[in-house]
Amino acid sequence: MMLTRIYYTRWDGRHGSHKLLKQAVTEEYKNRGMSCPGFLDASGQDRDGRETKSDPPRKESWIHTGPEGKPWIPDAPEIRFSISHSGGWWACAISDREVGLDIQEERSVHAERLAERFFHPAEAAWLRRHGMDQFCRMWAYKESYLKYTGKGLSSGMDGFCVVGQAETEETGMEPEPEQHRIAGCPQAVQQEIAWGDMGSMVLTAGEHSEIRLIALEHGDWRQ
Repeated sequence: MMLTRIYYTRWDGRHGSHKLLKQAVTEEYKNRGMSCPGFLDASGQDRDGRETKSDPPRKESWIHTGPEGKPWIPDAPEIRFSISHSGGWWACAISDREVGLDIQEERSVHAERLAERFFHPAEAAWLRRHGMDQFCRMWAYKESYLKYTGKGLSSGMDGFCVVGQAETEETGMEPEPEQHRIAGCPQAVQQEIAWGDMGSMVLTAGEHSEIRLIALEHGDWRQ
């Protein structure tokens, strides 16, 4: 079983996501009992001691992106990560294998309209049946899968289904799992993570993961 640590903190929603990523990666190396790579020191600063600056417009040279836009860190080949933020929260899943993480803080949205426009028809039907208050949960399932594959939202959300569509089509009836259960995408392993009343959190990976939630103390995104 793979191990995934999820680092999270309060955040202003605008500044310093890459600075928080450096802090999380530094903590991950400490938790693994390994020395930090060259672009970090023990405090999460650049090697020359300068404080890490904010996010773009200046592009961070230590983060690269793959052909479909998934970020990775060439100087930290042992690290696979996925960042998500919603409302006043920031979170980052880190493992040694590919992962996708999404968090969704509950908020008021035009759920039925968005589901009809962006989701698979079976998912929109599931929401009409079980309640549109499940919309943010379902969005977290879907976006975490897209982050796992590296394709992102631009590839569309209606090309795969997370509510057991195949079984529904075969029997003509919806399966009878526990109330409001979302089966997850069959092409991967999806785990919904309880983290209080802060919203929905879903991790997607190639196999079941042991998950450890770690609060970043004094998440240092401020300039």
